[in-house]
Amino acid sequence: MVETIDRRLHEIDGIRGWAALVVLLAHVCFDLFHNIFPYVNFPNFLLFNGRLAVEIFFILSGDALSSAYLRTGSLLCVDKLLVKRYFRLVMPIAFASFSVWAVMVLGWDYHQAAAVIVKRESWLGAVLPFQPDFLQMLYYAFGRVFLDDSVKVAYNPIFWTLAIEFVGSLAVFLYIYMHAALRHPRAILAVIIFFSFLFLPHYANFFIGVLFGMWRQDGLFEWLYRKADWQIALFIAFFIFVYCSLFTPASLWYSPQFNVVQAAFFVFLIYACQYLRRFFSSGLSRILGQLSYALYAIHFAVIVSLSSFLIVVLDKRALLTHSAIAGVIVASIMASFMMAAFLHVLERRYLALLRRLTDVVLGGRQ
Repeated sequence: MVETIDRRLHEIDGIRGWAALVVLLAHVCFDLFHNIFPYVNFPNFLLFNGRLAVEIFFILSGDALSSAYLRTGSLLCVDKLLVKRYFRLVMPIAFASFSVWAVMVLGWDYHQAAAVIVKRESWLGAVLPFQPDFLQMLYYAFGRVFLDDSVKVAYNPIFWTLAIEFVGSLAVFLYIYMHAALRHPRAILAVIIFFSFLFLPHYANFFIGVLFGMWRQDGLFEWLYRKADWQIALFIAFFIFVYCSLFTPASLWYSPQFNVVQAAFFVFLIYACQYLRRFFSSGLSRILGQLSYALYAIHFAVIVSLSSFLIVVLDKRALLTHSAIAGVIVASIMASFMMAAFLHVLERRYLALLRRLTDVVLGGRQ
């Protein structure tokens, strides 16, 4: 039986979807309101832990980009992914950057005034410190976003992860192309993970993802599924992990190495526990997965426009109560999902065209 190159691992999509939701909640709940709304002032709460979610994104990328090759041994799938990678990433970036530019041009960005009200001048007040310029926006969206993560030039500072994502993807491709020629590919992978963990921790995640893909092909996770005692232990360990994460010392919040370890453990538990895997492969999780990149890309435009506008209007009318803040959060989440759904429709058509063009570039090789 021949494996299909394009077979999807739905748990990866599902985890990615929930991680994107966590990033959204982290920004519209904790980052935006924690100074004036105590009910969201829990940076370690799993649903507000955007730092952990970002590290999980990188692990999933390493796994997803290497899984087809590890399953089939065909470099054609790697060729296709390599040809498409830049174009796959850039379309939502361009749409989201254009949205922010349009918001600024139309005068719909209220983030500076809102930042003072919510006492977040160092975060919300620090973004978009420039006048809108269409050509500069295009330069940012199609190139600079992969080179410069400075907030001083970013039309969407949430895209600081994209430079890491792009370089990490290329590093994974390079390793895969070398894989067959290496005498001890797993030893080399272990060395890469070790040194990148020490010096470039974000990039360690990509290779941890590759390692998880290897374990999947080795049958490790399937073996664990057949062990009832292990399944119960892993399921309990997941909830212990979630509970203990609430008590992470503040000194570790921004430690990249600590977040890498947390992310790797979190993803491993989901892969290894069939109960968790089923949840993250469920219909709801897969829907979130389909919207994940669009949701990640577009919600900043919502924050600097609708969210900030509501904050300014409510404060002006002395109505910015805790209930009103909760309403702003709900409205921001709903608007983000609506915009993400629209972007997803465009993205699907764009990706279908990109797949056809990739086949043309590669000469229709099978």
